[in-house]
Amino acid sequence: MPCNALAGNGPFHFNYGNVVLSGEIGLADIRGQEFLYWNSGEWHNHKASQLDWKSIEVTLLTIGLDAYIDQDWSVKSRFDIGAGGDGHMLDRDWASKLHSDWSGRAVMPDTNLNHYFSGSIQLDRIVASTGTSSFAIGAGFRYTDVKWTAYGGYGIESSGDPLFRDRHPIWPGDRKVVSNRQKIPIGFLSLSGQHVIGDLSVSGGIRAGLTIGFEDIDDHWGERRIYHDLYTAPTMGADVAVSYAVTPSASLYLRGSFDRVFQTRGDERSYATVPGKFNGKFNGQWENTVASAFQVMSVSFGLKAAF
Repeated sequence: MPCNALAGNGPFHFNYGNVVLSGEIGLADIRGQEFLYWNSGEWHNHKASQLDWKSIEVTLLTIGLDAYIDQDWSVKSRFDIGAGGDGHMLDRDWASKLHSDWSGRAVMPDTNLNHYFSGSIQLDRIVASTGTSSFAIGAGFRYTDVKWTAYGGYGIESSGDPLFRDRHPIWPGDRKVVSNRQKIPIGFLSLSGQHVIGDLSVSGGIRAGLTIGFEDIDDHWGERRIYHDLYTAPTMGADVAVSYAVTPSASLYLRGSFDRVFQTRGDERSYATVPGKFNGKFNGQWENTVASAFQVMSVSFGLKAAF
């Protein structure tokens, strides 16, 4: 029933019969990875490049809308928006045949999170219930869109064998160097539960799924744009929430969430660019030469009020 389902839904609540609207504010840690592999000449499945993107202490706003159809069935939706935070990007290359360690490294401390959006919808059915506990299974769809841009930075580069780590480039802070965008559709199954002990409610769930058309867009401004058409990747997620009723209509609330898209390989399409923009000239296409991964962790907190 909606009154039971309110526990653990969000810091701010408005209950309209069988519909529950919730809102949250919190902090998120958002990370993405890109990989490039060489499969030509003397190189076979050689990791040539790895880019690690991250934003920590991202402000995360969440809106949820749940509709309870009857005693057992419900439809739940959620939408996350992330902004700000402290961003960083590390780019490493392995392009030397004489050294196994990285041959080039670029550090981009001025990395901005352009946007982070994530929305999900799922259908749940309660399969077991007691007076204080319930367990549900569900199926749903989630879509995530995230983009970073790195400005300026410093690095170490190699001119080519036998020269190794002989160059030390610096990029000015106003120069847009690299951007990365990941678009991640996911279909998933879930198992969730809730237990109520007096004024305390504990709820949580786990999710497992697969990506459906995962795409990664990598812009090295002034050089090239690379599209990663990625193969299906396994995903997992979990969340837990604790809610304590301070008054009959208000509760303190804390929720933690984790989602990961595991690394998956894919095909590369490369296009030429000119400084600052994309001009669309096709460079070529290669199979099984790129890979990507994604992860987000968040903690939300605040006050939950029921009306």
